Amino acid sequence: MILKGANIEDTNVEYKGLSDYQLIDNPELKPIIRNLELFYYSILKEALNSNVNPFPINDNKVTIIPGMLNHRCTNDLENLRSISQNGILATEWFGKLESEGEGRYCAFVDRIKDPSFVGAGSNINRLTAPSDDIVLFFDDNDIMKKLIHLDYFEYEKIKRENPSRIKELYTDKEIELFDKLIEPLSPSGVKYHDESKKQQPIYYWSAIPGGIPSILVNGICIKNKEYSEEYIKELSNLFPNATIFNGELDIIYRPENIIDEAKSI
Repeated sequence: MILKGANIEDTNVEYKGLSDYQLIDNPELKPIIRNLELFYYSILKEALNSNVNPFPINDNKVTIIPGMLNHRCTNDLENLRSISQNGILATEWFGKLESEGEGRYCAFVDRIKDPSFVGAGSNINRLTAPSDDIVLFFDDNDIMKKLIHLDYFEYEKIKRENPSRIKELYTDKEIELFDKLIEPLSPSGVKYHDESKKQQPIYYWSAIPGGIPSILVNGICIKNKEYSEEYIKELSNLFPNATIFNGELDIIYRPENIIDEAKSI
């Protein structure tokens, strides 16, 4: 498949286990990488049995709430099929180290900003601007909370501001993952959650080790105003829990299970 990303050239890649690629020449890191791989596999299984809440709707439009977790990606169906099957993954699953050294072995999510945010990319402006990208939204259920707990950027903030709390908040394996693997390889992301950066988009990013199961996607914004019924149908099959909507927040598609549930109320 062709890997596409904001900071990477289109590259022909193959999905494998994290431990199948030898990207780091350090034997001591191999068991840590394997543990991260196994952790993500366990999260995938757990997510399949989790409840995913429907995307909020009011007056036949979706409701965008500050703090909503989201991930911008290409609208290319080949890439979306890979995401549907495997999740929103770190590039290392495809044999490529994350290019900017911001959060290696991590997948990235953003948040909808509060109206007080004045920086670039504020609020829903990035949804209304026409683009070939789409935006995936995630339900903040127990599985997602477990993943957000492992946000590398937040770990670095706590480590810097309240180092005595690290052992209280994180297990020994989690500390090892951050201190021995992710942090040494990701110097550019160490201060992303500094208070001084609150008016910069990066403050609202999270770097999630491994990745995020696609079953947690409960909303998809299609920013391009032109789309076919066939495209929407495949998108709904790939992400069965997702309400699909356009940049004006009009609903294009709602999952059948949500419609049936609404009728029974």
